[in-house]
Order: sequence, then structure tokens, then C-alpha cells
Amino acid sequence: DKSYCEGKKKMDSYNLGVLKFKERLCMNSHILPRLKTELLTKLRKEREGEIIDRPLVSDTLRMFVELDECEASCRCSLYYAHFEREFLEETHSFYGNESEMYITQNSVPEYLIRAEKRLIEEHERADAYIPKHDTKHALIKAVEFELIGRYKETLVD
Repeated sequence: DKSYCEGKKKMDSYNLGVLKFKERLCMNSHILPRLKTELLTKLRKEREGEIIDRPLVSDTLRMFVELDECEASCRCSLYYAHFEREFLEETHSFYGNESEMYITQNSVPEYLIRAEKRLIEEHERADAYIPKHDTKHALIKAVEFELIGRYKETLVD
């Protein structure tokens, strides 16, 4: 199979199977939106203090990455196009709302303690289930901006 496919410039059966799995199941217009919603909901719930199945989230995100890597032409990225962008938008929204509420109800020292705790939690989450280093970096930047960067003048004064 492998030598025949290389000689004929065709995809081997394993990669062809993975490609078909991605096209027919993962990119299905009924399945993909539900999958994205479930992932983002689980991540939000964990931020709100609920315990989630981290290995399930990690395995799903690794599947997204591996499905993208299997297809050289990468016509449609599961991870970047269908997860990362919405995940980072959700992160900005979640921490933007939380920080706005928390900074108005607490003193600066209390707020900074809370912000540090949240940053540590996000680092732990990123290490637990985010498979891409550039996403981890963008995630931490988003959290830092929403918790600290947005209020830097208020925090310094």
C-alpha cells in the first residue's frame, strides 16, 4: 500500500480513512456545531468552578490537531478555524465580564489576588488540554489583558 501510493502519488489507506472521517463525520454540518458548543460549554463550566472530564476535552482537541495534520493540503482546519478563534473570543468575553464585576466590588489588593489566582488556573488548564503552544500563548495573553491590561491605570492609581 505505502510503496504503491508513494509511486503513484496517492494517499495511503490510513490517511485516506482519516481524511474521510474528518470530511464525513467531523465536518458534518450537524455534528461540528454541536461538538464546538459542547467543548466551549465544558471549558466555561470549568472556569465557573465545575469539574469537567479534562481527558475528554484534551483528546478531542488533539483529535482536531491530528486530523488537520493528516491532510497536507488542509482545506479546512478543524482546530484553528473551528475551535481556537471561538475559544479565544469566549475567553475575552468571560474574563472581561468577570473582571469588570470583580474590580467594582473589591479593593485593588483583593482584585490582584483574584487575578493572580485566575492566571494560575488558566496556565493549569492550558497545560492540561490545549495541544498547541501558540494557542496557550494567545490564551494567557487574552487573560492577562482582560484581568490586568484593561485596568492598568486603575490598578496603578
